[in-house]
Amino acid sequence: MITYRFQPGADVPVPESTPVLEPGPGQVVVRVRLAALNNSDLGGVKRLQSGEVVPGRIPVSDGLGEVVLSVQA
Repeated sequence: MITYRFQPGADVPVPESTPVLEPGPGQVVVRVRLAALNNSDLGGVKRLQSGEVVPGRIPVSDGLGEVVLSVQA
């Protein structure tokens, strides 16, 4: 799958190939159909560029999708 991540020093998200992970007990896989970036998300990205946030953070507060796989706990 292709994901887009903000990397330190980058002005725009960078596309990268990422393996699809298998969910563990009590977890689900969600197919995201819509994602919104809010002010709080952008603040997190700005902190990421200064090195204050761990790389790999997903800056999306609001999203819409469907559960495509669930694993019982």
